[in-house]
Amino acid sequence: MKTKNQMKPLAKFIAASLAVGSIAGFGAQALAQTAAGTLIKNLATVTYEDENGNSYSAQSNEAVVTVAPVYSATIENDHNLSGAPGQTVYFPHIVSNTGNIEDTYTVATDSGALIYLDENGNGQPDPGETAVTSITIPAGEQVSLVVAVPVPTTAVNGATIDTKLTATSANLTAAASSVTDLTDATGGSDTAQGTNDDTVTVSTGPVLVLNKSSVIDEAADTITYTLTVKNTGATDATNVDIYDPLPKVDTDGDGTPDTQLSFVSVSVNGLLGANGDTVPTTVGAVDEAVVGDINGDGVT
Repeated sequence: MKTKNQMKPLAKFIAASLAVGSIAGFGAQALAQTAAGTLIKNLATVTYEDENGNSYSAQSNEAVVTVAPVYSATIENDHNLSGAPGQTVYFPHIVSNTGNIEDTYTVATDSGALIYLDENGNGQPDPGETAVTSITIPAGEQVSLVVAVPVPTTAVNGATIDTKLTATSANLTAAASSVTDLTDATGGSDTAQGTNDDTVTVSTGPVLVLNKSSVIDEAADTITYTLTVKNTGATDATNVDIYDPLPKVDTDGDGTPDTQLSFVSVSVNGLLGANGDTVPTTVGAVDEAVVGDINGDGVT
């Protein structure tokens, strides 16, 4: 009887510990990635023996937890570009829904500059791509936007034009849950979350605009990147070098890019082709100490 009396509280303690451990195992990040409304079910089993060595088992009631909505989003990034008088400068941005439920975001600029839904992600508004004031993004998805900032024909060389893009959601009212500006940890140039700041520096010299698009051929297991370079300035640009670092892709599905793409070939057309400009036949390492932080990771 003495042994039985000691085992009863011990069994209760173990069962309680198991229950607490099961709940604590679901971190905030895990719940954010689980769709709102999902039922998480748990059924515990205990096995034991009596003093004669007979084995028994018992099951608990089923504990059911319903995943609550988790609202979370990011916006990126601040930009500084050059623009010629009379030109419209396009600033690309991405709003990502990092929560576990669909959400709608109001987007606006403080200067009245139009915001376009960049459906093909090439960094500029194309025919059929419309101006928007709100966007709806499913959980885990992202939307590409383009802010179009016109430069007055009377703008003088060296002048700057500032525009602030803001993304807000009625479901993100607490400061700790606001749309996060990924420009840097402090919230970018204005140190505020939920905003991106775009600055045009007026130039009467050459102004090069670079756009990039991609097409995936799954059958051939290749990605074709197309770079389009335009000089929208008033004078010619010389000694132009174009750098396009090959990205890494997530091949094992863990969410972290781990495999470097392999270079296949490159070709030129248009003015570059007509001028007989040289293109590389192999890919080598790029010295960011010379060319700057071209991959945008903050390290040169």
